[in-house]
Amino acid sequence: MLVTMAHIKRLIEDKFQSLLRVFGGVLITGIKNAGKTDIAEQYCKSMIALNIKSNKELSAINHENVLVGDKPRLIDEWQEDVTVWNSVKVEIDKSKQTEH
Repeated sequence: MLVTMAHIKRLIEDKFQSLLRVFGGVLITGIKNAGKTDIAEQYCKSMIALNIKSNKELSAINHENVLVGDKPRLIDEWQEDVTVWNSVKVEIDKSKQTEH
């Protein structure tokens, strides 16, 4: 039997949305199993999880692969390949330049 829980809005969600609009990217940190991914999934249009072996291998081939997808994009467990962070920063900077 599959049991799903309804989403319970957390206080941080409004702040998360605001930061995402302003900065183009948000890093959510905190303890394990606190709902960080759940929050991000509510507002992202696509996702990749780098704790999945094939996704981590894809990232290792070319970090640009991780960025492919509708925006905002959730890169879950990014610490599995911390070098992807530079590619994320460049992508956010490029998107901000095209907005102006």
